[in-house]
Amino acid sequence: MDSYVLDFYLDGHWCKLPTKWSECLNKLNLFDIPWLLGFNDQSKCVLPLTLLCLRSLSTTIRMIRSKPFNEQIFSSPYTKHSQERHQFSENLSTGLDHILTRGIKAKKRHEIQQLCKLISTVMNKFDNNLDIIDFGSGKCHLSRILGICYGFKVFCIEAKSENLNGAIKRENKVLKALEKYKRFNVFEEEMPVKANCFLTKENRIDELFGDKITRPHLLLGLHACGSLSNLVLEEFATNPNSHCLVLACCCYMNSELFRFPMSQLLKENTKFTLSISAKELACHAIEKFLDDFSKKELDSLKVHGYRACLEVLLERYAPEKRYQSMRNVKITTEITFKEYVTKATKGLNISIPESIFESNEINDFINQTDQVILFYSLRLLIAPLIELYILMDYRHYLCEQNPVKNTYLIPLFSPSISPRNFILIANK
Repeated sequence: MDSYVLDFYLDGHWCKLPTKWSECLNKLNLFDIPWLLGFNDQSKCVLPLTLLCLRSLSTTIRMIRSKPFNEQIFSSPYTKHSQERHQFSENLSTGLDHILTRGIKAKKRHEIQQLCKLISTVMNKFDNNLDIIDFGSGKCHLSRILGICYGFKVFCIEAKSENLNGAIKRENKVLKALEKYKRFNVFEEEMPVKANCFLTKENRIDELFGDKITRPHLLLGLHACGSLSNLVLEEFATNPNSHCLVLACCCYMNSELFRFPMSQLLKENTKFTLSISAKELACHAIEKFLDDFSKKELDSLKVHGYRACLEVLLERYAPEKRYQSMRNVKITTEITFKEYVTKATKGLNISIPESIFESNEINDFINQTDQVILFYSLRLLIAPLIELYILMDYRHYLCEQNPVKNTYLIPLFSPSISPRNFILIANK
């Protein structure tokens, strides 16, 4: 959990595995990785009990992540007025969908469709009488569609001014297209209200928008990075005007301001801590890895071994370059380690002796590439446990707050499309 794959050779990660684990893993090849990760039942070897338990727990969480969202948990026994003008479809089944999402990638379209369904259902429970505050709104794609298609009033908070400038340009194009094709009568003032602000504890949303916000709030975050999720949770807990929360978290390792744990339950137990490496691992997903695994040649996985071997050379000849991002290199059967290093370090002014590439040491490392990939796969088994651990801490933090009534943690997105697919929902 606390071991970077980059340090595989430098720190001797394989030797640190329990002996029974390494003996069993040495019997596997790369074709056995789906089995190791719990995606098929064809037995390859008898796993040690501890590894079997880890795989079983990881598989259970994966199955939870893959369960489809059930809208009935938020349904109301009473029929309420719907403001919906158009139900957005990620498949772009109508001309309006094309107008609204031109230039938006399939992953974002999928997230927008699923969130629109959820928010529409949740808002219905509040008689659609909430203003939506979108934190980290980016170019306001989600907010724009919530306003145009569902009639909600949305306020956006975004730290990067270039994103908001892009949002304004995009809105102008959408308005012209809607007018040209005689779709809805949408006016500029109905577009999301925007605030360019790097959110801190001192920036209250009521102060950012003044008297423009006239109703209680639904706080919304689509993959709010790092500490932004902490701030949204605290805003919901402490602001009496915040009545509902819909939050997808992301990038747990992205900021020094990221706070874990948040719940008093874990704060009182000092052994519950997570390293930066563990938080980074929580952002990985087995589903995405295996989806890529099925589409690519196995040779492409060699990049993990090559990169770990390169780290050995960096530590020896350019220690100031350690842990830096290298150029992406497509790995094929033909590419040698020397060619990989040349391409990966291009422009970084790193001098590595030619003789080192022919040394027995480097050849031995390259021959252990399968072990590096298997070690990487082992870390993926742990990834969903860490993410759920963080999210359950967030949920428990909300449960500790008064007057929070209900909290939910549900899988909303397809994990193979959007790996950070859990949504934290709460209401007062």
